[in-house]
Amino acid sequence: MRLSSTTRLLSNMCRPFTNEIELMKKYGFDGIDFDLNFSISAVLGENWEVKVREFSKKAAEENMPVVQTHLPYRIKMPDGKYKGPADYDSIRQAIVATEILGAKYAVFHAINPAPPNDGLQMTLDYYGPMVEFAEKHNVKMLVEMMPSFCYFPITIEELIDTADGLGIGICWDFGHPNVNTF
Repeated sequence: MRLSSTTRLLSNMCRPFTNEIELMKKYGFDGIDFDLNFSISAVLGENWEVKVREFSKKAAEENMPVVQTHLPYRIKMPDGKYKGPADYDSIRQAIVATEILGAKYAVFHAINPAPPNDGLQMTLDYYGPMVEFAEKHNVKMLVEMMPSFCYFPITIEELIDTADGLGIGICWDFGHPNVNTF
């Protein structure tokens, strides 16, 4: 069994694709859940794939596999505000990066409309093409269980309906129930 956690823990300590491996090892982890909630090309530049390959090689050499990634779900804009869901280009880049990193799974957050409209149909419509794209890149997408302050999915039935509707799996985030309000 590997003890892994998200690189989101390091967001105030390093820029993406720099020294996450060393820091995760320092804190006792032996696997990485790489948080890709950003536009990779905007952060790493045009040659982003080369930088991701270098990181992947180093992770393999250090026996620190990337076990999964988290896809972009909201993108921080220059004005500091977030827009979501993330654009298809950012999601596609993250899926390709997931493949390069050797991770089998890419986790995403369902569409979370406020007020809660039809989050299920919106999620199926939006992520359907991305599931197909991921499969072509040997990546399996997983929808993540969300905390109750989100609008969708917050029940197990909604989560299962989403996974079944897209023909994918589920990522059960054990931290989310700790912040639930019901």
